[in-house]
Amino acid sequence: MKRILFVLGLFLTLTTGIYSKDIESVKVAALKGPTGLSMVNLIHSNDNIDGKQEVEYSVVNTPDLVISGLLSGSYDIAALPTNLAAIIYNKKPDYVLGAITGYGTLYVVSSRDDINSWSDLRDKKVYNIARSSTPGFLFNHLLNSNKIDPNSDIDVDFKYNHVQLAPMLIAGKVDTGILPEPLVTSVLLKNPKMKVVLDFQKEYSRISGSDSSYPLSCVVIKKVC
Repeated sequence: MKRILFVLGLFLTLTTGIYSKDIESVKVAALKGPTGLSMVNLIHSNDNIDGKQEVEYSVVNTPDLVISGLLSGSYDIAALPTNLAAIIYNKKPDYVLGAITGYGTLYVVSSRDDINSWSDLRDKKVYNIARSSTPGFLFNHLLNSNKIDPNSDIDVDFKYNHVQLAPMLIAGKVDTGILPEPLVTSVLLKNPKMKVVLDFQKEYSRISGSDSSYPLSCVVIKKVC
C-alpha cells in the first residue's frame, strides 16, 4: 500500500500534469472487489491534493463501466485489471500505467471430492467470472497446457461476475467456481463444504518455469498536457 501511495503521489505531483492549479478536482474510479483494494486507504482518508484539489472517488461494479468511463475521459485515475489497462492504452494512449497493485490470487474452489488435479476438470462444469479478462484468458491457457480443450472438454459458464458468484458458492447453488482473494477466504469461512482444489499461481509457475506470478491489477493515470 505504501508503494501505491508513493507512486500515485509521484504521478500527481511531478509527471502527468494532473496536479495543476487549473484543475479543481481529480476523479478516481476503483473496480469493486479485489482490484479496488489498492484504493481502500485512499478512499477512507478522502484527502485533498495539497489540501486544495478535491478527490472524487467512485466504486464501480463492472469492468465495462470502468472502460466506458476511461474512454470518455470521465476518470483521471482508475484501478482495473491489467489486460483492460492494455486495451485502454491502445484505444486512448493519454492514460499511462502508474503501478502494478496486485499479482495473481485466483483459485478454483469446489465442494466436489473428485477434483484434485487439472485433469479432473474434464467433463465438469466450472463457473468463471470474466470471459474477456485475466480469469478467462489464464484459465484457457492453463486448460490447454493440461491438454483440456476449453471449448469441448469442459463446460465453462460465465453467468456470474465475482461479486455474484461468491454468494452462489456460499449458498451451495454452485459447486465449482473461480474466484480471487479475498472472496475465496470469505466463501471458505461461510461454507465449510467448500475448499480450494486448484491454485492458478502454482500451475502458472509450473508451466512457465518461473517463480514469479502474473500481474493481475494496476492503476492507470491520465496525462494532462
